[in-house]
Amino acid sequence: RLEEGNGQLDLIKTFWKEEAKVLIITASPDDAERNSSTIRCFKDAFPMSGLSVSEILMCDRENMALVDDLSGIDVIILTGGHVPTENVFFKELGLREKLRDFDGLVIAWSAGSMNCADTVYAGPEIPVPRISKSDDPSAGTGVKGRSMSMCFGLCAEEKNIPADGRRTGGNGQGAGS
Repeated sequence: RLEEGNGQLDLIKTFWKEEAKVLIITASPDDAERNSSTIRCFKDAFPMSGLSVSEILMCDRENMALVDDLSGIDVIILTGGHVPTENVFFKELGLREKLRDFDGLVIAWSAGSMNCADTVYAGPEIPVPRISKSDDPSAGTGVKGRSMSMCFGLCAEEKNIPADGRRTGGNGQGAGS
């Protein structure tokens, strides 16, 4: 079940389409186990929270093409995790450009919401590969104003998961949070 105490779930319900097609864009593109766990949690949490879903898709390293055509997607979720890792993945996807004409609901939390800014400063605790030497590690997707930042109390199995080989400290929010 999604968090209801802060009023954001009620707000989301006002924009949520019946039988929404949801695309989750992960902060951990190479962690298939974590991404499968995220999908399992949401498949239960959405209906228990009064949000009907026709399909939930996960955009990770194996499914990067899912962002190439967003015309059939109603909701995009930008997950939390390790900010620099997610930032690099968003750039690999060309997410900033692809979200420009997206007319659905964008929901982001933690790293996902931070990476929605035009400029992101989050010093990496561990080395993160850059796409190219000219790549600016501080550039976000720039979708601010079109997103909601929301912290979800999801599944217990989402707590204390390794992020890039490091423990998250038990809060599920990414290394060093």
